[in-house]
Amino acid sequence: MSCLFTDRAEYSNTNLLTFANNGNDTNLPFFFKTRTNCQLIPHRHDYLQFVYIRKGQLTHVCGSNIADLRCGDLLLMPPYIPHYFIPIAGRPFELIEFEFEAFFIDSCLTSGIAYDGVDALEWLEKYTSGHNFPLASLTGASRFETENTIDEIEREYTGRTPGFQSVIRACALKMLTLQRRAILTQNENDGTHLLYERHREVLLRSLDFIRENYTRDISVQDAAAVAIMSPSYYRHYFKLLTHKTFTEYLNGLRISHAITLIRDNPRMKIVDICYAAGFSNISHFNRTFLKIAGVTPKTFRSSTVLGTDGTPDLRDGI
Repeated sequence: MSCLFTDRAEYSNTNLLTFANNGNDTNLPFFFKTRTNCQLIPHRHDYLQFVYIRKGQLTHVCGSNIADLRCGDLLLMPPYIPHYFIPIAGRPFELIEFEFEAFFIDSCLTSGIAYDGVDALEWLEKYTSGHNFPLASLTGASRFETENTIDEIEREYTGRTPGFQSVIRACALKMLTLQRRAILTQNENDGTHLLYERHREVLLRSLDFIRENYTRDISVQDAAAVAIMSPSYYRHYFKLLTHKTFTEYLNGLRISHAITLIRDNPRMKIVDICYAAGFSNISHFNRTFLKIAGVTPKTFRSSTVLGTDGTPDLRDGI
């Protein structure tokens, strides 16, 4: 299975973590770890990564998608997509990180095992094309079964008894299946599956327009014109596709860009960052930043984690 479709030129300046340099000191094609802290530095991987929130809450940033993840959320980060996490002050968390190289499950997927007729590559591409990622909020039986599967992976990874790689491979496929089942159930309830069939291409074209012009003064009418829809019709389907309003999506892109500017330009004034990110009012910028990132721009600047040499430390960050 190749996921090179996610390795885009626009991501080339974001640090790429390879499987060998991300704390994996074994020769295994997978890695399991429990974390209670994380870095604030954007990064990407050349492998797949499951993240399960076992306790607490934290913020996840992936392009324009800035969301609070809570206990029971299971996300799958495809290779090469930049992302990072922001802890929420006063809210401790515990997450499970299960990473694996694509070839680890490739033999199963290419030998005829598919998600009810949907190829795994197509499933991933469907979500990465819009800076989204497969995310399921698990409850009830699906959450119980997923946590049991995670516990089994941890036992096999720690014990390493004969055949443990085969068991972990089966568990990885089971997690993919459980997550997809949960997402499809969510989508059937809100009509998203019909959206992809009927309007996916023009809506994705409008998302490209927004991503290319978010620092300018653009409106929902401008984006709707790109999709050749009326504004009201566009708002409806935009919300189904992104699970955000147009304003929320636009502000997510702008705040994500502001975070990058703050991190990479320590001498740049906050007011200049405000305008460079596409905002026209500093008070509105500060309120929006606080709402999305959980801290003010000034607090975020002071809390950026640096390595001992003064540069961002990317070796131990999810």
